Amino acid sequence: MSNWLRNPGLVLVVAPTLILLATQSVAQDTSTENSRPSQPTTTTLEQLQITAGKDDEGVTQTGDVVADEHTGSHTRIPYLRLEQPGSQLGNILSNTTGVQQRQSGGFGTFSSITVRASSAAQTAVYLDGILINSGGEPVVDLSTLEILNLSSVDLYRGSTPLQLGHAGIGGAVNLNTLRENTRDTSSTRLRLGLGSFGQASVSAAHFGRRDNLDWTASLSHQQSDNDFPFLSDNGTSLNTSDDRTENRRNNDVIRSALLLKGGYKASELTKTDILFQVTERDLAVPDRNNTLGNNARFDTTRSQLQLSHTIDEWRNWNTRHSLYWHQTDNLFDDRFSQIGLGRQLIDSDIRTLGAKSYWERFISAGTAGFSLDLRDETIDQQDVFNRVDDFKAQRQRFLATAHLAILDDKDRWMLTPAVRWQQSRQTRRSTSPEDSANLPTTDENDFGVQLGAALYATDQLTVTTNVGNYFREPSFGELFGSVGLIEGNSDLVPEEGINTDIGLQYALETIKLDATVFYNQRDELIATTFDARGIGRPQNLGKARVSGLELEAAWTPSAVWQFSANATFQNPRNLGSFGAFRNKTLPGQAKRTAFVRVQYQPSSIAYWYEWTATRDRFFDSANIRPAENTSLHSVGFTWQHKRWQLSGNVQNIGDDFVEEFNGFAKPGRSFFISVTHEF
Repeated sequence: MSNWLRNPGLVLVVAPTLILLATQSVAQDTSTENSRPSQPTTTTLEQLQITAGKDDEGVTQTGDVVADEHTGSHTRIPYLRLEQPGSQLGNILSNTTGVQQRQSGGFGTFSSITVRASSAAQTAVYLDGILINSGGEPVVDLSTLEILNLSSVDLYRGSTPLQLGHAGIGGAVNLNTLRENTRDTSSTRLRLGLGSFGQASVSAAHFGRRDNLDWTASLSHQQSDNDFPFLSDNGTSLNTSDDRTENRRNNDVIRSALLLKGGYKASELTKTDILFQVTERDLAVPDRNNTLGNNARFDTTRSQLQLSHTIDEWRNWNTRHSLYWHQTDNLFDDRFSQIGLGRQLIDSDIRTLGAKSYWERFISAGTAGFSLDLRDETIDQQDVFNRVDDFKAQRQRFLATAHLAILDDKDRWMLTPAVRWQQSRQTRRSTSPEDSANLPTTDENDFGVQLGAALYATDQLTVTTNVGNYFREPSFGELFGSVGLIEGNSDLVPEEGINTDIGLQYALETIKLDATVFYNQRDELIATTFDARGIGRPQNLGKARVSGLELEAAWTPSAVWQFSANATFQNPRNLGSFGAFRNKTLPGQAKRTAFVRVQYQPSSIAYWYEWTATRDRFFDSANIRPAENTSLHSVGFTWQHKRWQLSGNVQNIGDDFVEEFNGFAKPGRSFFISVTHEF
């Protein structure tokens, strides 16, 4: 195995290709009858489904997560919720149980989520089942992802389905891009939108199908001035006498995105899919003091190319093989030292090349599956004004997973044991040849075990439980990088964690209830802490413990009314050895959150109301700087008439002050309206 890791490029490209070519002809000659055994239907709480009648599931295939074989806590966010006007992915996810968002400003600004008080880097994000996080990009900035390119989003808390392969300590988010058109005719969708603070958007999507071919194309462009008013402390947080209301300066954003997908079904048993997606974002970066004349910028180009080939019923195996290439180019321009770490003009090129092979077989007791994933991750970071800190780093990873889904004869219980094994090699290369010999190569071997169980006590009541251990290596940026307000720490060691939970799901025809108790123990937790200047540095805080309770409810008393609500109560404690931080609340994690949604749809117009709340959160590890508690109200409507749709909303009706990053406010009251037409 170590020989593969020393030179993975040939294996990454050639091996899966040989598998595809060798097995495709065999698969077409196979006529073995192979179908998934009958399974009990588990109840998942879809509290975000706002209307019925539109298929957000798309067409499933081998390698997709099978909901009935996953015993962990899961929420699917459907297309009808994602297309709500003015929606942002981080906001939508934060309205689900156990999830919190941190955003640095308005539309298009940096946005990340945490699940069950895990860090954003501990939350794995996937694009159609392929991991996006990498050594060069541990935290996926959700604001660089175009929400209108998605058909649905799956959120997994704690336990991660083995079809995804890699797992986050806190959980996983799988972004499902627009699926193939199941209709025989083509369709085109055009949308225009306008909102507060100069926000404007235009998008178009086309879906087509002919014979064995299907295709999807989506193009969007959005922009915002983000010059919203906010309460500035004038750089003196302890002196309120000089506080004043200002408009946010240097906060504009422009984002454009393109998605192209195509599929070819050679037979009933084989299908080839290709995906290409590129997003460009030009983002101005405000400083904490809202300085006049600041012109710092952070521009990002993100590209993904994924090729997959599915072969079913090949010698009683269903298989899916994928090749993928992910590229992120970041340019941070603070040449006048207006942000905080001196003059910087940093160009970061981040690349991931990989191959993934998934296999599953239906056995008498259930389903057996395993997957292999080879990844080569690199970063090349250069600072025009400080070449001493330039670096290149490479990490080569091999991950093998295996799992079973075992059902009893009467379909009353299910067990899902699984194992993960990862080997990685990391090398840092200096731009100075004479220093290269002093930069060591490090090797890591990690082993994880995961066990889930479900008891279908009655037709209405299901009991689930899960336990597993997980791991995460420090990223290149956490180790070596210094960008904006964050500087690296080369002394970091890998994180480890153990997740456990017990859940109850109860469902009747009109009522769904879900309660989950969870407990997580984490070692060598990496968290970014900020000093009095607002400069952040990743640190191993030692041990952390998170315990909590998640509650969900959905009620549909009639065809015109829908109610849903969720609440999370958690106690994220720092158990590290450093006295000032010990037994304090982990920074950025609220102890209590809640969300309520009410929808009324008497005719072709649907009206909705949402309420969100957060309580007991701190910006720093010492819990000296508390964040304001929030209680936000929003309303909106959607009117549908034949092929036309008009939607609008007002967010944060009370115009309340919200800060998820210390010193960086979010917009107050805002509106957005859009019109959509399908041809």
